Parts: sequence; structure tokens; C-alpha cells
Amino acid sequence: MTKEAAIPEGCQRIEVTLRGSGDRSTPGVALVKVWSPVERQHRAITRTGRIVGAILACSLIGLFVHILLLFIIPLLLATIAGALPLYLRFAAEESTWFKVEGECPNCTGGKWLRPFIDTRYHGGEEMVAQCPACGQNARFRSTVPPGA
Repeated sequence: MTKEAAIPEGCQRIEVTLRGSGDRSTPGVALVKVWSPVERQHRAITRTGRIVGAILACSLIGLFVHILLLFIIPLLLATIAGALPLYLRFAAEESTWFKVEGECPNCTGGKWLRPFIDTRYHGGEEMVAQCPACGQNARFRSTVPPGA
């Protein structure tokens, strides 16, 4: 996996159609990675550990302010309890899309679009990408399921 792009090796290139806020649509190619069960588990543990670790590290500041001590213990318990649903959500992600290469249908200046909120790839369903050049959202859909 390259650090600067954070795109793993073995990505599939799936043709999609991008649609902007107007009637304009442009062709594009989505980079999709289908995860093996071992990769999914490792990725879920890593992503959950980063999020929970960051929350726990920030809450450790409250240990030095004694008045916040009463709020720290419930926060720690809630964070640890929330780690399981977070892990299950990440472990259920069978395929991930990293970016869509193609011209932005809104500004025609962006040459690639990034995920907006959700990175799970659903073949046949509409997904949302964001152009880093203009900040507008574009929807895209592919009829090809991942791994086909």
C-alpha cells in the first residue's frame, strides 16, 4: 500500500457513469478493492483501534484535571462499548472504493473524485463522490458487481 495515495495493490477498475447536479453525465472508472476475510478482519481491527485509541488518548487529558474525573470514567466505558459496533461495521465492508477517475460533471476541472461519507462499494446502487476541486457532490452507479 502506498502511503501518499493510500490505495492498496490489486484494485479493480470498474466503469461507472458520473452524474452531477445538472443533466450532465460523464464516464469514469472507480478503483475498487475486494477484501479477503483475513484482510477485512485486519483492516477492521486497525481502523477501530485508531478511532478508539484517539478518543481514549484525548480523554486522558481529563485525568490531570480532577474535576473532570467524574466524566472520564463514563466516557471510557462508552468508548469501549462503542468499539464493538464500530468493529462489526468495518468488518462487514467486503469491498471498498477509493476514488473515481474521471471528469467532474459539475465543474469539469476535477480529474478524480473521492469518497463522500461512505466508502463501501455497492454494485448497482448509487454512491456519492466529492470533487476536491469544486467541493460539489456527484453520484455514480455501476451495474458491475465487485469481483465480476
